[in-house]
Amino acid sequence: MLKNPVIGNRVKWTNQPWKGVIKEVKGQRALIALEDGFEEWELLSKLVSDNQNLDLIDIYDSKNELRYIEVRPIKQSEIDLHIENLFVEWKTIPKEKILERQLQAFQEEFQICLKNATDELIVIHGKGSGILKKHIIDLLHAHMHISFEDMHEGRYKQSAIKIYFDRP
Repeated sequence: MLKNPVIGNRVKWTNQPWKGVIKEVKGQRALIALEDGFEEWELLSKLVSDNQNLDLIDIYDSKNELRYIEVRPIKQSEIDLHIENLFVEWKTIPKEKILERQLQAFQEEFQICLKNATDELIVIHGKGSGILKKHIIDLLHAHMHISFEDMHEGRYKQSAIKIYFDRP
């Protein structure tokens, strides 16, 4: 049960895959603005807090009145292609098959990101000789609506690529 409901807080249903933002509270019910644009009254006992809070950005409309818009958090995914992170029994994989398995894991994660409308994918390829990185970049050149860059800073330092999925 949702305790201390506050207007503007994100919530989700305990028994459904729906999420939304509290717009109004009356007694034991809350009016929820759903992600699909609809609104629904629901019992507080069927709601829990959703930790993915949205940020509010101030904007001014044509009448110069202060308004707020919601900005959803960036959906980011990460895959580490070091073979020991992909397979438990990695020592039994023939050396000539390791690259093939790494590329297969990358392509599977890439397709999942496309399907789930992920915004960014970090692909950790390691520093090595650059063969895996070259193959990944070759695969990326075949896709439209994406851009990518080497990650020069932070904890990856030349051992990862960040892919941005541009939504048309």
